[in-house]
This record gives sequence, C-alpha cells and structure tokens, in this order.
Amino acid sequence: MHLINGTDITLTRGDSLFLQLKLVKNGEEYIPEEGSSIRFAMKAKYTDSDDKVVLVKQIPIDTLILEIEP
Repeated sequence: MHLINGTDITLTRGDSLFLQLKLVKNGEEYIPEEGSSIRFAMKAKYTDSDDKVVLVKQIPIDTLILEIEP
C-alpha cells in the first residue's frame, strides 16, 4: 500500500510501487523527447540534504512508470 501527500510518499515495507507519472510544463502535458532522462531520488525526509539520498531510480521515458520493488 502507498500514500502520496504533497512531497511525502509512504510505502509499506515489503510492498512494490508502480506509479504512472504525468509530466506538466507551463500548464501543458509534457512528452519527453528522445535522449531525455528522468531521475527519481528519495531521501528519508524532504528536508535532508542532497547527500542523504537513499534511493535513485531512472524512469523510462517510453513508459513514465516509476517502479520501486521491495
């Protein structure tokens, strides 16, 4: 099970997350161009410094699905 509230994502330990992303730029849906890359980085707390990243995932531009497995 997962819960998304603003910048907070809560995921039950042992569960998987498959999240379809929708990108928006200037109020319009944005479709990434060939050669673009999308990276998801997670910290234990939003206020943690950037050197305290606990997970980094590349998100495929063809599916825009963030996958986090146990």
